[in-house]
Amino acid sequence: MNDKKQLEQRCLDLTRKYIAASVNNKTRKYINSLLPISNEDFILVQNERPDFVVNYGDCSYAIEHFLIDFCNDGVNNNQSESRRANRDIMGIYNKYHDNSIGTIKDSDIPNATQDIEEEINRISNIAFSFDYDKYVDAFRRIFSHHYSHVNDYLTNEALTNSHIKVGFLIEFHCDTSLMYAMKHNASYYFQGKHRPFPLTKDIADIISAANNLDFVIISQFNEGVAGDSQDVRIYEPNYMNRSLDKQHITIYDKVCYTKVRKNISLKLEKDSEQ
Repeated sequence: MNDKKQLEQRCLDLTRKYIAASVNNKTRKYINSLLPISNEDFILVQNERPDFVVNYGDCSYAIEHFLIDFCNDGVNNNQSESRRANRDIMGIYNKYHDNSIGTIKDSDIPNATQDIEEEINRISNIAFSFDYDKYVDAFRRIFSHHYSHVNDYLTNEALTNSHIKVGFLIEFHCDTSLMYAMKHNASYYFQGKHRPFPLTKDIADIISAANNLDFVIISQFNEGVAGDSQDVRIYEPNYMNRSLDKQHITIYDKVCYTKVRKNISLKLEKDSEQ
């Protein structure tokens, strides 16, 4: 399995894990009515266009996965900040990891600490570069690119049942600390460890216009940090209001960030057992 397929599978596995462990029974039942993702015998086959195919009961499901970042460096580079962060962290690891001893040499610890500190602080402050309009433009551009291939997904030979449903699994990376949303000129702040990224009217309109899709899953992950899914929502483009009601989702006007710079200091020490 190549790296791309591993990342796609990881997103799907962590999405299923979140639904099983963190979604209430009523919402889980609604999700499974659109895509029986929680069922143990929901067996996926990795594919291309779409990335996953499931033949379940009398229905085949075509699932296309892609990643969207809340901060994206624009049309020319189309670089996700999260992908850049993962690449840079691995670059630091490869730079200092000594295969002969299986860890970092004592002499390299000060430089490795400085490099890691700089990268973590950059990741922690990515929200400073957040621009709501650019976020919406990037979401629309990436979403539209994949939506343009719906006919390819529907005609994939791996879909063996006559009844076919097609949808997206969007891996969404974001920073939710110091985040707030605007609605009718009022500010709304969000508390708690796991904060769902606010759905705005612009994003809801993009999803609801995709009337050839049966479902859109947005699985939320922390920006630049490999970890579990933090939130999962499912939307029916043709029945958007039903999706909002079933999951008690509020639509806001825009998302903003409080401009408070964070600074993290690290101290790396050699493991005494090494």
